[in-house]
Amino acid sequence: MVFDLEDLEELASKGNSNETIARLLKVSKATLQRRIADSPQVADAIAQGRARVEDKLRTVQLETAYAVGLPGSATLQIWLGKQLLGQRDVRAVEVSGANGGPLELQADLRPVLEDKLAKFIKSRGLAST
Repeated sequence: MVFDLEDLEELASKGNSNETIARLLKVSKATLQRRIADSPQVADAIAQGRARVEDKLRTVQLETAYAVGLPGSATLQIWLGKQLLGQRDVRAVEVSGANGGPLELQADLRPVLEDKLAKFIKSRGLAST
């Protein structure tokens, strides 16, 4: 089956999944997946369409984020800062032990170490009979 590359790009540019694109083209998802795998042009058309939708969405988001006073613009600015600029919320958590002293941790590692040692000895054939 031959696909029209412009149709593929247009369908992908609307945010359609491969499953939806296949349904709209009246082929199975497996058929579309095979064509994507076999044809760099088909894969590229879908990738170009998805890039277009991402670009459109990002443009609208940024325009909304820049529009001070619009509902949601502050929230969108924060979200875009996290997504595009790597910004994040940081919360410091301080943990202390009894009476504000240092935290004391205790762990009995003996069973874990004994098990690891036994497995090592067995794997090397060093176990005594």
